[in-house]
Amino acid sequence: MEGVYGYLPWLQPRTAFLAKTPGRRCLDVGCGDGVVIRQNLAVRPDLHITGIDIYDVGSGFPPEAGFVRYDGYNLPFSAASFDLGVMNHVLEHVSDPVRLLRDIRCVLVPGGRFYLETPGPRSLFPRASRRFAGTVTFRDDPTHVKPYAWNDLADVGTSAGFRFIDGGKVRNVLHLMLSPALALCGMLRPEKFWYMYARNALLGWAEWVVLERV
Repeated sequence: MEGVYGYLPWLQPRTAFLAKTPGRRCLDVGCGDGVVIRQNLAVRPDLHITGIDIYDVGSGFPPEAGFVRYDGYNLPFSAASFDLGVMNHVLEHVSDPVRLLRDIRCVLVPGGRFYLETPGPRSLFPRASRRFAGTVTFRDDPTHVKPYAWNDLADVGTSAGFRFIDGGKVRNVLHLMLSPALALCGMLRPEKFWYMYARNALLGWAEWVVLERV
């Protein structure tokens, strides 16, 4: 499904950000198994993406991207190593978000932009769910520390030395259009992520900002 974003990057804020942001050297902080990287490459196949994570990646990690194991404390890159970057659903796990963003700022070039997305306040509703796969509510994941509204993300970013550019609620238009089918299929197959995709898109579950190094 990631190929859809290559043709229609405006379907979600992250891919829209990549489509209009210059630069080729891209840092993906907390890249996981590479699902987000595959979407990003569908939009920008010219990107040289380096993913970092505290866990080793699996065999499904995109071969077009590089991977560096991260210790969770010190970014293993020199200053101004990247033109742009993304961090998708990571900051909510971090106890010192300002320190992490300061480190990220240092490895971006001056004027480099960074896309940041986390669960927002609406992710707290309702109570934790055990029926459906994925993170349906914020409390489903015991490693979560704090959800952020986009203006809170902007404040954290400016405290770390960034300039705030834009922000808002995440609305994945593709998931919104498919939400009736996704919700129904998810109720029939609760071990899949389909219900989570439908519910989170309808609620505006996550929030995002774009920050710029100054």
